[in-house]
Amino acid sequence: MFFFYDIEYLCWLNSLKQLDLIEEDGLKILVPEMHLQNYGLAIRMQIQAISNRKVLDIVDCDGFYDFLTQYDLLDSIYGKGFLFLLHCAKQKNGIVIIGDDRKSQLQLCSNLEISTLSIAEFSRNVIRNKDYLVFINKIRSEML
Repeated sequence: MFFFYDIEYLCWLNSLKQLDLIEEDGLKILVPEMHLQNYGLAIRMQIQAISNRKVLDIVDCDGFYDFLTQYDLLDSIYGKGFLFLLHCAKQKNGIVIIGDDRKSQLQLCSNLEISTLSIAEFSRNVIRNKDYLVFINKIRSEML
């Protein structure tokens, strides 16, 4: 199960028809409801539409307060949406897809023993679409 830190990337994958490949492999993407609430109406509507397919579920996980207490995160600098995403990922033994530039968030995932994949790793290892990878690498090189 995969959890996306940046839900915009998930919407982008959908618009490029790359979620079809994930769905064909029988993999699942989970979007925590509280994390989704951090986004505007347009993004929430896109995720709702994607959730009508088998590839994505919007989830709500019990025990969030206990998670915050257990890991001493009640007064955390991180937003509740992100912490809830981590709670759900830990509870469901999921993998968080997160950009390499999110050093602080990656460190927290590591401290909580939550598996992560960078966007590049996810693209290479999960999507495995050569044309998509060429496209992503071209965009990345133009940005640098």
